[in-house]
Amino acid sequence: MQKESWLLELEDIEKDTSIVIQELTVEERQPKSTKNRFRSGDVLYGKLRPYLNKIVIAEKSGYCTTEIIPVSTPSEIDNRFRMKSAEFRKYVDGVCHGVNMPRLGTKAGQDAPLL
Repeated sequence: MQKESWLLELEDIEKDTSIVIQELTVEERQPKSTKNRFRSGDVLYGKLRPYLNKIVIAEKSGYCTTEIIPVSTPSEIDNRFRMKSAEFRKYVDGVCHGVNMPRLGTKAGQDAPLL
């Protein structure tokens, strides 16, 4: 990871609004765990406590916590809105695991019915 790259954490995304609250770099965060890489235009879905509805479209490339799933889509499709739909949220509620800190498993996220 390059130290000037964007490093997105769940706390940087406001719940329900798709607003990035702060944008810090790898150098500013000094990460100690594995991160996912994402590209500009990817939909970034917060899989930890998905009821918080933390979903944004990356305006530039960077890295994120493994609690965020980067989803690449064709540019003409905006899956952020599909991921906020009642149908998608019902799917997530049905496949989440964990009681205190529910999360969407990566495999279940990859198998999600988006189209």
